[in-house]
Formats: sequence, C-alpha cells, structure tokens
Amino acid sequence: MTARLSERAFTRRACGIGARGFRAYDWAVIDTSDPEHRFVVRRALDRSEVAYFHCFTPRLDPLGEVIRAIGTRWLVEMCQPHCTHRCQSSVGGVSGAFCQ
Repeated sequence: MTARLSERAFTRRACGIGARGFRAYDWAVIDTSDPEHRFVVRRALDRSEVAYFHCFTPRLDPLGEVIRAIGTRWLVEMCQPHCTHRCQSSVGGVSGAFCQ
C-alpha cells in the first residue's frame, strides 16, 4: 500500500509525548471512495516500522486532529492494564468509577 505513495505524500508530525520525548513519525493519508473513511499510514523515521489506521472521520477532520486521536489511543492502551487491575481489585460500586 505504501509503495504507491511518493515521499511528498508524507509529512513529519509528533503524535504526543512518550517516555523518551516526542513521538515523531512520518504520516500519509490514503483516501478511499467514501470521504468519511481514510487510511492513515504512520512510518517510523528510520523506516523500520509502518502502521496503518483505518479512520472513520465523518466530520472530515484534518490530519493533525486524526494524528492527535491516534496518539490518544496509545495512552489508552498504556493505561488499560492499570485500569483493569484497579477494577478487579476494587470493592463495591467504586470499580465503575475507574472503568467508565
């Protein structure tokens, strides 16, 4: 899929702050026949890793907003094990406050 993309299709952006500072990647958008669905390609700066995201964007959000949402997804994945542990070890109605 990325073989068809030119270098000019990619833009360098950070998607958030990680343990080692800003997480910067090269990003590109692949449009589909439905304008509300796009594929976003994230490529590591050293080109060792490529990730693809199918994005449903009914508001036709700009790429910067989509990248911000993808970066937020990482935060949720990192916090999820902690949340699950808190839910399992909580007593009574308190557990719902951690999992909603």
